[in-house]
Amino acid sequence: MFGLLVKVCKRRLALNIGLCFLLGACGSSVSSDEKPEPKSVEEVASQLSDAGLPCSSLRKPPKSEWNLGTESAIGVGECTVAGEGIEFILFGSSGDMQNYFSNSKKVACVFGKAFGISEFDMVTSGVWTAEGVSKSLAEKIAAATGGKAHHITC
Repeated sequence: MFGLLVKVCKRRLALNIGLCFLLGACGSSVSSDEKPEPKSVEEVASQLSDAGLPCSSLRKPPKSEWNLGTESAIGVGECTVAGEGIEFILFGSSGDMQNYFSNSKKVACVFGKAFGISEFDMVTSGVWTAEGVSKSLAEKIAAATGGKAHHITC
């Protein structure tokens, strides 16, 4: 009986050690060049500024002014970048951001068509989006932040 107990304990110890090594190898994948995802509107503005696109006159509108579909957002910011007024929406996860992005394209096309707008541009970057941007500014923001510029045609 005692021998069986020793074998089980050794097996568990070996599994635990192997698991520790595996988890250590699969741990944080953020390289020294990669910045952590922003956790606040101010951090998004700082990320833009650090990338050479100063975000001036930062405003954080109250929730009552947020766009439809931003219920899962943790913050919204408005500022001027390269002479253009932009809005960015920060989410708690990239999944929430992707859901918003997918849905907002559809909604924007429906509403846009009512006003004769058939194309627009957005940027997705990790856990945030930038809206109300020209195609050229979307491309600059995407290149500077490692995000992706989206030219949407309805």
